[in-house]
Amino acid sequence: MDNEQFLEDAENRGIKKGIQQVRSEAKLETAKKMLEEKASIEFIIKVTGLTKEEIEELK
Repeated sequence: MDNEQFLEDAENRGIKKGIQQVRSEAKLETAKKMLEEKASIEFIIKVTGLTKEEIEELK
């Protein structure tokens, strides 16, 4: 692998990681809003895919 390919691969990995981070933050923000609206934990899990523990940390 040459230097140019290495840098391109590193950039692509960074972009993918950034996208995953934004998606995760969006799920947490959605869950937080749902908690404010008194949605059940079970419903929030179903909609966001977050774990019960992740949701309870938002309280």
